[in-house]
Amino acid sequence: PVLLQWWRGGRLAGELAVPKTLHGPLYNDGTFAPGAAWAPDESAVVYVAETPSPERTPAWCGPDSLPPDAAAPRSWRGVGGAAEDWGEQHTGRRAPGLFVLDISGRRVVKVPGLPEDHSFGQAAWGPPPPAATVTPPAAAAAAAAAAAAAAAAGETATSPSSSSSPCRPTEGAAAAVPATPATSATPAGGEAIPAVPAVPEEGVEAGEGEGGVLLGSLVCVAWPHRPPPSFPRLAAGGATRKLGIVFCYNRSAHLYGMAVRRGKDGSLLFSPSCSPRRLAPSLDSCLSPLFAPGGDHLVFLSHQTAVETGTHGGTARLYRLDWSPESCAPAREEPQLLVEVVERPAGHLPGGGAFPGLYTANLPEQGFVGPHTLLLNTQWGAVNTVAAVDTSPPPSPSSPLPPPTPLTPVPSTSSSSTTTTLASWTLLGAGGGWLVATRAAPDRPPEVYVARMPSDPTRLTCPSAGPQSLRWRLLDVGSPGVTSLRGPPPPAAAAAAAAAAALGDAARAEGVSATAGSSVAAVAADVISGGSGSGGTTTGALYGDLPVVVREALQDLEYQVLSVIPREGGSDPFDCLVWAPRSRRGPLPAVLLPHGGPHVAVTLSWFPPYAYLAALGYVVLAPNYRGSSGYGQAALAALPGAIGRRDVGDCMAAVQAAVE
Repeated sequence: PVLLQWWRGGRLAGELAVPKTLHGPLYNDGTFAPGAAWAPDESAVVYVAETPSPERTPAWCGPDSLPPDAAAPRSWRGVGGAAEDWGEQHTGRRAPGLFVLDISGRRVVKVPGLPEDHSFGQAAWGPPPPAATVTPPAAAAAAAAAAAAAAAAGETATSPSSSSSPCRPTEGAAAAVPATPATSATPAGGEAIPAVPAVPEEGVEAGEGEGGVLLGSLVCVAWPHRPPPSFPRLAAGGATRKLGIVFCYNRSAHLYGMAVRRGKDGSLLFSPSCSPRRLAPSLDSCLSPLFAPGGDHLVFLSHQTAVETGTHGGTARLYRLDWSPESCAPAREEPQLLVEVVERPAGHLPGGGAFPGLYTANLPEQGFVGPHTLLLNTQWGAVNTVAAVDTSPPPSPSSPLPPPTPLTPVPSTSSSSTTTTLASWTLLGAGGGWLVATRAAPDRPPEVYVARMPSDPTRLTCPSAGPQSLRWRLLDVGSPGVTSLRGPPPPAAAAAAAAAAALGDAARAEGVSATAGSSVAAVAADVISGGSGSGGTTTGALYGDLPVVVREALQDLEYQVLSVIPREGGSDPFDCLVWAPRSRRGPLPAVLLPHGGPHVAVTLSWFPPYAYLAALGYVVLAPNYRGSSGYGQAALAALPGAIGRRDVGDCMAAVQAAVE
């Protein structure tokens, strides 16, 4: 069986043995499940695990078929009928299903009502209504009576804050309601609870009747096992063909939502009126759902272009779906488009710098930094960047959609964004007024940076905003604790030390402190105070721990982005990333390294093999030939139908451009 444990205050609070008849090993692969999702009141957690076989295979060999003293087992039984898996990283694993660990009731239940022949994952909880409610479903009068009763009892509801953005006029935008503070329902004593078998059936947990305390909305992604529309011959055959899922965005993915209540007897209720319903049915690709802090809307990614064309990758879209926390259902049926597919950027990199479209696999779990301000990671030409998106509803369907605002340097966004200052950034989390991200460059391994959020997060999405809107500070990680803050990588160590001292003094003067329950704020406060560790160094994260010979080699590394004109099939240039020794003299041998995919790309990031080859005296060429991601949908779609000709020709053109 699978053993589930939950901890509180560094002590084991409880554990539960889940029989294999209910589910198998857990998924935590980043595709179906980036992790578990806690209910708003922390009394339950939803997770993804392998579903059991629907049938048991017979036993072979009876007890009398072998002598009693034989070494082999007297009989054996299979694990079920053969079933096609999702391949690649999921070979041999059964289809993922959605399960809820009810900590209050100490039982596990499979989420009922979801369609068969689907795989499920990427679950997300939405916050409940602003006040704890005991609401019969679909009864507005009862809800109003409950609100009146709460007012009569002296309970005061938090007034909603305005959701309008100063950078985009809105018409009829819904107000954001702060989420109800989470309270733990785990035992306070922290004592270990003997393992008890989980309930494999859905009877009690599925719930009979109506009413109960509303825990909140639960949404998830469902991948049909049937072939996607872009494979008509397979679909016509009616066979179940999964055909892989990792890096395959041309697979259909649907969004489902439901309400979850806790009954009077303490069980979780998935009553008939709260049964799962498909959301945004007009789209055949919905991924990575994420609720806004107030619960008035959720956002999700869509790779509809990849599903329609059949290519493994494509430029993504970002949608907003208005949500009603009271009814745990969409406030409108159709989602609203926030970020559209870009066919061709207005200017080509590195000479341009316009938004090339959205290229990301999932949204950060802590991506919202305000009621309508979302931060996400996306490829922007030759780099990965952190960008801000305004998720407030567009004024009208015909209104032009503003592009995301880059918060880290991207090619040619300003005169100071030269190739030598470019790097790839990844947002790790946000909370307590702080952002935490990593920065990696060809000559610098990944390092952790923090930035303090502005008092008004919506300013990050204004047209005048950009990388200058945030002041990223390097975390010097010593041993064993965090020791100091730094600004952007300066040319001299003395300047870095002075910047660290100045930033630390400024932060202390601002009175920055940790917010309760925010690990990000706690880290930032620990950094500002000098860290709790002893014996730490101030040489600068991983870079300072590298051997001297490695640091000297990295200081001699030069990298740049060449803009190459293809030989045939169009005149739109593509990028070729170059690693070379700075101290080179005369012609050097070159190594051509085309990326795989083909709908991926190489970015200016940390690739030790490339740096090693450059240290040996080679020039490394990494062409982002047509068909690569990050340069617009037209560039990506230029390769299908010409594979083996156009990509190879672009690689040869990149070599010629490097020679010249």
